[in-house]
Amino acid sequence: MKQHKEKKETIHTETGWEQVYNRCIARSQKPLSQLRTQSSQDVYSVHYAASRTINPVELERAGLSFLPITKSGHCPERWQAGGKDWESRYGVSDWKPESWRCSYGIQVSTGSPSGDITDLDFEFAIIRDHSDVLIDTLQQLCALVDNPLLVITKRGGLRFSVRTPGYVHPICEKIAVATWKNYREHDTLYLEIFGEKGLSRYDARYEIVSGSLLNIPEVDYRPVLEIVDALREQIGTPKPEKPISAKSTTSGQQRNDVSSVKFVDALPSDLHWVERSDGSSMSFRSDYPCQVTGHTKSAGAAQYYKQLNGQIDAFCHNCQQSWIVKHSDRTTRINEIRAGRLSPLAVQRKTVKLIKDERASTILDALEKAGERIAAFFRSTTRVLAFRADTGTGKNHATETYAINEGAILINVPTSDLAIDLEKRMHGRLSDAGLPRDQVFRRRGLMHRWNEGKDAHRRFPHEIPCIQAARCDAYRKKGGNMYETICSSCPVEAECLQYGYRSQPEHAKNARMVITTHPDFHLNPAHKGFAKSYLTDCTGESRVIVQDDVSTHALFLECQITRNRLQQMRDAWDGTLLASFAKELLHLLDVEGTPYAIGDYLDTLTQQQKGLLNYQLTRARIQTTQADGTITHSVMTLDEAVANGFFGDASETEIAQMPAVYPKHWTLLDQLQSFFEHYKRAEDAPIQYHDGILTFTIPPRLHNTVWKTVFMSATLDLDLFKRVFPEAHTEDTPPTQWTTDAKVYQLRTNRNPRATVYNRVDSEVRGLSDTGENYWQLMINEIARTPDTQHAIITYKDVLKWKRDDEASDLTGLHNITATAHYGNLVGLDSKFQDADTLWILFAPEIPDYEITWRAKLFFGDDTEPLNYERDTETGMYRDSRLQQVWENAVIGELIQAIGRARLVRKARTVIIFTSHHIPGITDRPETKLFDEADWDIAGGIDGLDNAIAKREEFEARAAALTAENTIVDFQEVHGCSYERARQLWHEAGGSEAKTEMDITLYKQIQALKVEKISDSKIAKYLGISRGKLQSLLRRYGA
Repeated sequence: MKQHKEKKETIHTETGWEQVYNRCIARSQKPLSQLRTQSSQDVYSVHYAASRTINPVELERAGLSFLPITKSGHCPERWQAGGKDWESRYGVSDWKPESWRCSYGIQVSTGSPSGDITDLDFEFAIIRDHSDVLIDTLQQLCALVDNPLLVITKRGGLRFSVRTPGYVHPICEKIAVATWKNYREHDTLYLEIFGEKGLSRYDARYEIVSGSLLNIPEVDYRPVLEIVDALREQIGTPKPEKPISAKSTTSGQQRNDVSSVKFVDALPSDLHWVERSDGSSMSFRSDYPCQVTGHTKSAGAAQYYKQLNGQIDAFCHNCQQSWIVKHSDRTTRINEIRAGRLSPLAVQRKTVKLIKDERASTILDALEKAGERIAAFFRSTTRVLAFRADTGTGKNHATETYAINEGAILINVPTSDLAIDLEKRMHGRLSDAGLPRDQVFRRRGLMHRWNEGKDAHRRFPHEIPCIQAARCDAYRKKGGNMYETICSSCPVEAECLQYGYRSQPEHAKNARMVITTHPDFHLNPAHKGFAKSYLTDCTGESRVIVQDDVSTHALFLECQITRNRLQQMRDAWDGTLLASFAKELLHLLDVEGTPYAIGDYLDTLTQQQKGLLNYQLTRARIQTTQADGTITHSVMTLDEAVANGFFGDASETEIAQMPAVYPKHWTLLDQLQSFFEHYKRAEDAPIQYHDGILTFTIPPRLHNTVWKTVFMSATLDLDLFKRVFPEAHTEDTPPTQWTTDAKVYQLRTNRNPRATVYNRVDSEVRGLSDTGENYWQLMINEIARTPDTQHAIITYKDVLKWKRDDEASDLTGLHNITATAHYGNLVGLDSKFQDADTLWILFAPEIPDYEITWRAKLFFGDDTEPLNYERDTETGMYRDSRLQQVWENAVIGELIQAIGRARLVRKARTVIIFTSHHIPGITDRPETKLFDEADWDIAGGIDGLDNAIAKREEFEARAAALTAENTIVDFQEVHGCSYERARQLWHEAGGSEAKTEMDITLYKQIQALKVEKISDSKIAKYLGISRGKLQSLLRRYGA
């Protein structure tokens, strides 16, 4: 990212101003994206303009007052309530560190706090309507100073900033040039001037055309105001005087003409009222659609105001229109809809965010067909195979069948519980096939159930595989060979070789299926030696290695080296090549802060030096002092050092004092070389140095002794998988048919990300927001209403904790909640959900931006085309399709995992999804119904939801078919609204009273001619209308 610097390009030529104009037009059509502040040890790098970052300390030095802002432009802190004012100057330390860390730019105070800054903000409207006049004005303004600060704003406007010593522009004269509707409201705004109590925003969407924020020029204010006055005379209109008899409206917002205010039926059901000082109330702004203009952008648009007399007004902050809400009992309306006497469209609904794609393929595999596809896939001769198949289609069943009927197999599963379940199921299938139970073997890790009890000797070997597991594990992590050093003196070594941990390779050889929970068993070079004994059976037949529930990003190998370990290398190997190596890495990391430069350093090493480095990295260097005081050094393996008494291994504490060494064929140098061979560009390489730890990742490497491996999952992104294993044969099995009566209901009006369902006060999370609580209570009420139905819940981990800790919560008191789980921990929970009839998936899973960025670097960091990490400001989607693909794989994959817990291909369960993300293979199915909050209210619960959705869809289709040919009464009936509102909708469809009168006249003429027995075609020709028009008029007025 470019750092700030003064920009002295000239814009005083005709070509220069044309370029500025073109950039403004481009920005109005496609705004840039905001970027989050980067921080390291309380040093912040703020994106204050496009391609520019700044340490805000420099703004302090420039005499500016400023505050950090979130994406919405507001400060994360309630700064005025905290005692801050508009007159004081505030710098970095006046705001909390967490406010800076979550910020997306700054607001700079205008006026006296920043040395009398005056900002002229030209709206895009003046560029659109009066570009020539604007350029002439800007030329005059720029001529007043040597290096003008000119900025293109986020929507294509222009900001001219100067310091006007001794003058602060009054806030009451902020609107400088505009045309006016009336004395209260402007029609078109062209220029605002910010001085007193003003804030000017700077973030990554703004572009600095010339000048520097750190060097704002000074000028006498009088010529500036003279230029503004001249501009007003050319394109502005004087603000009308306030009528003497005018009275303020009762609305919470001022209106231009009370007589023109529309009356609208219906009120949103989830309004949260906040009482104001005068006793009236106002709602929070939310995604309520505008009831006047019907514009599509409704995020935070509408706000409602309840007056002391009970009247409710509304105001749209996007289009500045007002309306009055007619008093209407929502409950009465819902009862009328249930009785069939009123249209379902008569109640207020939120904006629709999710629509089914009717063009999506509805070709579904039968369950048996899916099983056949998977079985055939296992028989492929390709070395690397990967396939995606729905949860419950029999991926593990196919694995078991292959082991029984065709060949040896080793399967990796995510958890020990899944391994135990698979072993039990395989025992049953072996028994049915007349085969012995030992044909399946479940390998237990060294630390298996070690922490679940104290008496290791009593628990060995059936419950735990090793009586000294913690000690062995500690020594193994230091790089030593536990078999030589610890096992050789173990009192139960003989039993271990027969029944315990060390017996496992021999037992595994006799089994047709080996089950493990070791995810990088066959991919990590560090495990190559230990894995070898499991890759063939007793006959020498190579096993098929199967990875179940795989997450492709988790296949990458994460490598780390700490500052402390590098310092130990430097000190222990002083005067050697390894010490120089450690010093250079410490310098590049701690002094220069350039971890990717390690690759350049490695290129300077000769092959002989690399060989020596690898030797030293696998050894310990022991310093001894002789009797005469001479200091000598000995180099040996860690096992030799223990055997010679230099280190003790009797306890974990003693082992912790040993130096760490690397395995012979996978040293730090090997890891770094593998990394830099794959990732050739510094910008997008997955390497970082944070809190004294260097972390980098390496694509997985399949051991050359592996014959064939199969990766399978319900959420496998095969395109991303091919990035890791280009030679792989992949297959995406079609969606599988659900069992009869399986149903999914998905919310269509709200994605419900964490940001909207959490309640944040001064950047601290304080439970669920009103929106989140409404959805939670809706679910809880339904669970309480159906005590004979078993329910399961998947949501955020925090939410489950809050509700368990809350004594007033019904979560722990409802006995028909059989299971709960949280996002990020859904793999391996099938048994927990097997008794549930209804599965609730509450809110959208959320993957932090930094995690998406890191995963994108894993997959695409070796591309020649750099990654673009920006998001679209309107949609929130990543501009770079590669990052969007990673995001969808993460978030949508988590939702698919959640839905998979219901196993709809095998059991008739009901799933309710409270997020409006489009879920491939789920949303567009015919069994999936899209609903909104009003549907739920009308239905009264899950059992009435199908009918409520069907009626609403029927009336939506009728509403879409209405045209100007229909009557106002038709509009009123279909929309369930007042005659006034129906008339407005009819006008919007092209209807007009004048046209209606003409149609009635034509109808009377047609009737008169038909009396004379003239045919329709001749009448149409005579009247100059089409035959279709004639028939339409007869249908419309003939009843």
